[in-house]
Amino acid sequence: KTVVTVERGALTMALRSQAGDSSAQIEAAYDGEPFVTAFNINYLIDFLAAITEPRVEYRHHAPDRQAVLTPVEASVATTYVIMPVRL
Repeated sequence: KTVVTVERGALTMALRSQAGDSSAQIEAAYDGEPFVTAFNINYLIDFLAAITEPRVEYRHHAPDRQAVLTPVEASVATTYVIMPVRL
């Protein structure tokens, strides 16, 4: 699973696996209360493999609610909904 930490100005994704640990932080236009949630990494990979756009809009309002991913500037409208897993 991938643990996602959302905080003002940043989104951090951390992955733990048998192969090792990895994390990445990206700039985000978010100014709400910080929260932590988790997703099945395979679902995130499926979404990213299906798009060609380099930028993605990530909408997520609470750790126990679904996240909505949409490619920015896509030629075909695509919306991907992903449900969180327990931490």
